[in-house]
Amino acid sequence: MHSPAARFLFAVAGVAAGLAVAATTVQAQGRAREFLQEDGLVTVTLGGAPVRLEVLTVRSADRTGRLPIALVTHGKPASDDDLATVHASNFRSLARDLARRGWFAVAVVRRGFGLSEGEHAYAGTCRPGADLGAMFRREGEDLAAVLAEVGRRPYADPSRVIALGGSAGGAAVLALASQPPPGLRAVVNVSGGLRLNACPFEDRLVAALAGLRPKVPALWVYARNDRTFPADLVTRMHAAAVAAGSDARMTMLDPVGEDGHHIFMSTDGRVRWYAALDAFLIDMGLPTIGPADVEVLMAAGLEPAQRTAALRYLSVPGEKALARPAGGGRLNWSMSGGDVAQARRSALEQCEKSGARCEIVAENNRLAPASPPAAAGTPTRESAQGAR
Repeated sequence: MHSPAARFLFAVAGVAAGLAVAATTVQAQGRAREFLQEDGLVTVTLGGAPVRLEVLTVRSADRTGRLPIALVTHGKPASDDDLATVHASNFRSLARDLARRGWFAVAVVRRGFGLSEGEHAYAGTCRPGADLGAMFRREGEDLAAVLAEVGRRPYADPSRVIALGGSAGGAAVLALASQPPPGLRAVVNVSGGLRLNACPFEDRLVAALAGLRPKVPALWVYARNDRTFPADLVTRMHAAAVAAGSDARMTMLDPVGEDGHHIFMSTDGRVRWYAALDAFLIDMGLPTIGPADVEVLMAAGLEPAQRTAALRYLSVPGEKALARPAGGGRLNWSMSGGDVAQARRSALEQCEKSGARCEIVAENNRLAPASPPAAAGTPTRESAQGAR
């Protein structure tokens, strides 16, 4: 029997070198590493045979002990020509946000997508009598197999597990919950379902989701302007699932962007559904952003009245930065799509519009490192910005 580490195989030449950088998280400009990250192929057993699935794992470098596991999985591109474009690395930002909430995040690419081996579950979907529910349950098997593998790692706590999926991945996590592995506490279905462009699908989808009957609580999140699953169809799906006995808790967001179907990964969408996620996790007694995290920021000298704003800042997606006037005052924060340095610059620019000299309080969910004393003749941050 191979150990979990021995089973972690790398997908392409050069990934091993990239992993070494990711796993240590480069300490640029004196900033301590934030994440321990791995990506590659993990070997699992499906249908009695070994199958390699593409996986990304992310955990906080600040956390010790065993961490609860958050599985994350993807939707299905409209065209089969795009199946190869689905990669675990696409979910790095979402996985990091979960890691900041205390989770060992595991992004899973199911069979037939990206670099994952095997055939996808949806062949012959439009065939008369084709069983959508069976297809969703097959996808859930991939998640269960990866969970069994990563749950053996010494820093993982398989007794506390959640699963989150977008679009077809939302249906996959509901299917996982229909035959829940030990430790699965809850699932989060974001814009979930499967659209069949070549044949009528609405009645079949309603029946399939109702037939899954998840055995753990599920949070459903959709947007009113979802062009794939309109609000009236979502209402039908949810009502059928509840009537069939599901503990399905609905959050319907006001319109997000041009097409609300993309909220699972879009920055604007995540700002909105993260708020529902945090409330759900608190209700379930599971880790998320909470009072202890806020106290870390309050210790930097924030005013008591800013506690709610600090919590709001902590809940939004990274990469982000929080700024305030050096003498205290209004908080300003900015998000950037993957570049904390840009977020710092934007937050400072917003803050300095008031004419104040400003400072960075936090980068992502950690206090910003203290700036080293300036050498003689070296402009300070404030004087350098004043020259702009």
